[in-house]
Amino acid sequence: MTSTRTDERACQLALAKLDSYMDRELTDESRLELTEHLAHCNNCAQEAEHRRNSRRRLSIAVRTVPVPAQLKERIRKQVKAAGQPRLPYFHMMAVAATVAVCFGAIAMYRPGDDSYIGSLSKSVPPILRVGLGDHLHCAVLRRHVTPKPTAVNLPVKYAGLLAIATKEVPSGYGLISAHECRYQTRKYVHLTFSNARELISLVVARKQDGETLTGLPHTASAEQFQVAAFETRDYLIYTVSDMSERRNRELLTALRLPLELFFNRSES
Repeated sequence: MTSTRTDERACQLALAKLDSYMDRELTDESRLELTEHLAHCNNCAQEAEHRRNSRRRLSIAVRTVPVPAQLKERIRKQVKAAGQPRLPYFHMMAVAATVAVCFGAIAMYRPGDDSYIGSLSKSVPPILRVGLGDHLHCAVLRRHVTPKPTAVNLPVKYAGLLAIATKEVPSGYGLISAHECRYQTRKYVHLTFSNARELISLVVARKQDGETLTGLPHTASAEQFQVAAFETRDYLIYTVSDMSERRNRELLTALRLPLELFFNRSES
């Protein structure tokens, strides 16, 4: 019992210092202690990864969201009225961008606006952009604009994908949607799962002329998003998520055999 209380206390202390640790504000001794704790505590390491991902998302918003001038001025006045020290410009913009996200004031998140997707995916090989683009358009951007309850609307031909994906997706992730959608001129079968921190998409697209993964990377990263892919004779199949690269790749590996069997039957 004493050991359990000691472990809990160590985690409480570690989590209290986590933001300072990421901002490199700790002494060398404290930083080494926390690094050692994270190396041996899976729960705290996962929380650290979650906070890093949140910071990356906020960083993207700060760089790309056109924050209304009146919102920035309102935040300045509120900080001043509270008697708090003057915020650095980045932190003030971060607060403004976060408010904008929460209240839907982000013009770039309109469905059909490709600028964000294009800028984020430009470092990813074109064939991997196929899956990444649909994930960003359908699971990330469109959902910020028009949040929807869980919905299943799969064509009969693809209905069996839901059972396969649900079996292999990590525990703790719930289904958000399973449907056929369209991004630009292309149709997709798209299943999305979330644990309230991270999104996972299983994206299936019928191949177009000349498309193949042969000789190309089967994984890539774009900011916090991870893409992994394999192909059958007629389809390109992707897992796209903001999990770690290893976890995203392992999910695709677990899905590969049952999905190959599923599509081999439909392709024969």
